[in-house]
Amino acid sequence: MDMYVSPQVSLTWRGSFAAAHSLDKHKGKCSALHGHTYHVSIKLVGKILLEDGMLVDFSALHAIVDAFDHKHLNGLTEPDPPTAEVLATHILQAVGAYTEAEKRLVSGITVTLSESEHTSVTVYAGIPS
Repeated sequence: MDMYVSPQVSLTWRGSFAAAHSLDKHKGKCSALHGHTYHVSIKLVGKILLEDGMLVDFSALHAIVDAFDHKHLNGLTEPDPPTAEVLATHILQAVGAYTEAEKRLVSGITVTLSESEHTSVTVYAGIPS
């Protein structure tokens, strides 16, 4: 029996976290320690695992993002600066590692991270979802 249900599905998890960072090489005020309430959207495309009826467990996605909550991000992204682009990439890599470890049949991951209502960055792997 096939382990996967045949249709492709797309799911989205959204959350937020509060964190601080400083961008040491920034020539403006962002070089000083400051904080954001980040908003995250994680979208995955793939096939449902017949065994449990899920593409992924939403609580696993929450745990990945929650690891950044109320943290000083400079220590978490070294040696890279804690820019929105780097943070989104770290989240994308963590989601990819989770789906691989859990043998989930995911063909695309998209992470959108917003620092404010005016700015966001999107990174993706596989088939853009």
